[in-house]
Amino acid sequence: MTIENKQILINRTKSFLWRLGGFIAVGIVGFVAKNLDLFALSPQVTVVAGLLLGELTKFLNTQNTSLSD
Repeated sequence: MTIENKQILINRTKSFLWRLGGFIAVGIVGFVAKNLDLFALSPQVTVVAGLLLGELTKFLNTQNTSLSD
């Protein structure tokens, strides 16, 4: 595996982990909210919120990385 391929793999793994973190965060919030009956979040809303949060965290990570360069 070349150095370029390794860097691409690392970048894609980081992106995946950012999105996974967003899904986990929204899942936890949805679980807590359901158990506390604060919000009536359907599974579809939780998934969409996870996607949005994943994209937001990826954007923030990209901005943070570009600012440090």
